[in-house]
Amino acid sequence: MKGKLLGVGGTGEVFEVSKDKILKLYYNNVNSDVVNWEYNKSKTLFSAGLPVPKVYELIEEDGRLGIIMERINGKSYLQRMIECTVSGDTEEAIEYVKRTATILKTLHSYKGSIDDTMVDSLKRSLERVSGLTQEERFKLIRLINSLPQPICVCHGDPNPGNIIETPDGARLIDWMSSFNGHPYYDIADFIVMMEYAHMTPGIPENISKSIKDSSKLMTDVIIKEYGIGEENLNLLDSFITVALLSKLGGSSPDNEKAVVIVDLQKRLKAIN
Repeated sequence: MKGKLLGVGGTGEVFEVSKDKILKLYYNNVNSDVVNWEYNKSKTLFSAGLPVPKVYELIEEDGRLGIIMERINGKSYLQRMIECTVSGDTEEAIEYVKRTATILKTLHSYKGSIDDTMVDSLKRSLERVSGLTQEERFKLIRLINSLPQPICVCHGDPNPGNIIETPDGARLIDWMSSFNGHPYYDIADFIVMMEYAHMTPGIPENISKSIKDSSKLMTDVIIKEYGIGEENLNLLDSFITVALLSKLGGSSPDNEKAVVIVDLQKRLKAIN
């Protein structure tokens, strides 16, 4: 069934099936529950009219689980933002951040239930992290438990690489990390991504520097565009602390993990 290899990610490979379908084939180390979660979440959200690829079938091929889904053709917001960075068009890059805020507002307006919660997802992430003391783990658990309860669907990984620009509007892909949670989590995760994006492997040094220099500006833009007031910045900061766990997962490069865990420990030290 699988055709040409189109891309490789942290959890699997994407193959061409036809001009309008692709196969996301997961690696054997990805738990079958996780694959089923992504399949069911995507079906639920597509049925709700959200900008999600349509899923067709859950299959097994070459001893690996996979999902046949709608093929989304277009460039990601990340590609567009890098192009803007290279050309020095900061205003256009800002427009893509503003569009990201708009897309997330649309997503967060959906109050339906999916198969996972923010608290459970964060605690699973914490279990997979090494290098923290027992006291630091206790602090993170207390912080996670203190966060506002789920009120909407969150994407869980709303980086610009997961937003595809198409003639019919932007589409959000890769729903494996989605859950019922607080909308500030997605904003915090975007901010964390911008903070460390310059460390992405393979990015030329000049582009890496430009991304690093612009990260604070992009953070300010998405906070303002999403409508987070000064009175809620401390709450957003708590979400940023727990969102750092997403950068300590298996697919992040080791040099990034080393920086992130030090930043996380500094934040935890400030918590009584």
